[in-house]
Amino acid sequence: MLIVLIVGLIIGGISLKASAADYFPLKAGNCWVYYPSYGNGYRIDSIVGTEMVDTTLTYIWKRLEAPPDNYHERRWLVKDGVDLKALQYWDNMQEPPLTEPLLLDPSWFLGNIDNPNVGDSWQIDLTSGATHATVTFWVESITATVTVPAGTFSNCVRVREKGVVTTGTSIKSDYKRYWLAPGIGPVKYVKYTRNWRIVTKNQKLLAYSLE
Repeated sequence: MLIVLIVGLIIGGISLKASAADYFPLKAGNCWVYYPSYGNGYRIDSIVGTEMVDTTLTYIWKRLEAPPDNYHERRWLVKDGVDLKALQYWDNMQEPPLTEPLLLDPSWFLGNIDNPNVGDSWQIDLTSGATHATVTFWVESITATVTVPAGTFSNCVRVREKGVVTTGTSIKSDYKRYWLAPGIGPVKYVKYTRNWRIVTKNQKLLAYSLE
């Protein structure tokens, strides 16, 4: 399966830049609810606790999709300055199944999350058994406005994402975008057909609770 993760343009020769803001609040108890799920109901993301990974304090982000999809993912996240990183990873759809969290070496860089620039891009890789996944990200906007059931959010970071999963001779690609609101976190996740042409899934923030 595709390893997702849960973050350019230069106009007139001037690199656009957002002022420092918290686009992914990390605190135990934070919760985001999206609709629709990949199953029949709601997608629920939450920070379920903290854990030391080696000598680093991480925040455990959990994603849970409704039945019958039942996708369950966890990432052990940390902010290194303004950069968001994942030090461990687990999901319930790996082949062979992961019984313990996978220590990421090197850690996944998930973006300059608190001070992004239009034009930023990065890539993460994961090999599990015979499967290799590469996900590439591009920051498309830092001033996007998005309206979802939870409200209208301005100055959002919009990120475009492409995932490529190779298993033997089989190659599958995935095309997505997500929006992050300052002080709130992710407010929308959208999945597309090839080359971001047609929307196939549009998960919008329904409610959230931040500690």
